[in-house]
Amino acid sequence: MFCSSRHSAFLLVISCILFPLAAEAHKLNVFAYVEQDRVNVEAYFRSGAKAQDTTILVCDIEGNVLLRTKTDSEGVCSFLAPATTNLRIVASTADGHRAEYLLPKEELTVTDAPLKRPVSMSEIPSNSRELQLQVEQLQRSVNQLRKDLAQANDAVTVQDVVTGIAFIIGLTGGGAYILSRRSRNRTYDS
Repeated sequence: MFCSSRHSAFLLVISCILFPLAAEAHKLNVFAYVEQDRVNVEAYFRSGAKAQDTTILVCDIEGNVLLRTKTDSEGVCSFLAPATTNLRIVASTADGHRAEYLLPKEELTVTDAPLKRPVSMSEIPSNSRELQLQVEQLQRSVNQLRKDLAQANDAVTVQDVVTGIAFIIGLTGGGAYILSRRSRNRTYDS
C-alpha cells in the first residue's frame, strides 16, 4: 500500500510540473509591423509553429472592432490600416489561445495627409527613387529587428530552465518530506 501511494504522489508531482510546461510551450504570440501602406501580422506559438487560420481582430483603444480577418497557412495576414489610431491587434485560436499586440499610430503611414508647406523642385533629391528604395530597405530591416526582438523575448532562456529545475527539486524535496513524516507516523503507531 505504501509503495502505491509513493508512486501516486510521484505521478502527481510530475503531472503538476509537466502540464504547465506543455501549456507554456504552446503559448500564442502575435507581432505586427507596417510595410509601406499595409499592416502585416504574424501569429506563432512559442515553439515556433505558425498559428494557421487564427482569427485576427483589429481594434481601437476603446475596444471597437475595426477589422476581422484570419491568418493563412503561414500564420500571416496583411491589410490596409483601417484607421490612423493606435491599433490593438488580438489573435485568438479556436482552442482558446489568445495574444495581443499594440501597434502605435506613429507607425502607420498616412497616405492622404496634406503637405504642411509647398515643396520646391530644388528640395527634391535628383535621385528620389534611389532614396525611396533605401528608406524601404531600412524599414524592412527595422521591422525584421523588431520581430527578432519580440521572438527573443518569447524564447526559453537559461533562467527559465534553471528556475524549472529548482522548482522540480523543491517539489521533490517537499514530497520526500511529506512521505518521511507519514513513514515516521506509521512507525510510531506500530
